[in-house]
Amino acid sequence: MICFPKRGFTLLESLITVFLVMLVFGLVAELLIGAFQVTRYERQKMAASEAAQLALTRICCEVREACKVEVNASKDELRLSKFDVSQAAVARFEPNRFQHLIQIRYYKDNNAILLRDVQVGATTDTHVVADGIQGARFEFVNDDVHENLLTTLTISIKGQLKAITSEVAPMAFYTP
Repeated sequence: MICFPKRGFTLLESLITVFLVMLVFGLVAELLIGAFQVTRYERQKMAASEAAQLALTRICCEVREACKVEVNASKDELRLSKFDVSQAAVARFEPNRFQHLIQIRYYKDNNAILLRDVQVGATTDTHVVADGIQGARFEFVNDDVHENLLTTLTISIKGQLKAITSEVAPMAFYTP
């Protein structure tokens, strides 16, 4: 009868195998973590850009509807006057139509939040328009025909600044 010696892995071979397997898993895990971080960064960047673009769209729509557009001297606050369309007695040529005005103010607070104040009579409601706004600038630019309102919102993602700009022609009179 032929007898083969029983041979197994030595302790050193087992330790080397475990070390190599852990090294490969560590490298794969590092690659996956890096991919997830890039994905999270891009998602935050896209969300901030979408919020700023939505805020710009809202501001442009309200500027077009406003009967008065004002920009303060430091150019970081926008004031609009609009007719309160919820009032049934507001007709375009009615003498008392100016009694039903809404005052709207867009400004950025110290916490990088773009806010919108709506004042109807003595009541003021404040709403958050966009978060993560590092800068808000409102100014009138002059082309050959008329002046347009140029709105620039600056967002910051992980230290990188991106400016989103929109230009709209007010239908009403304005005060630079």
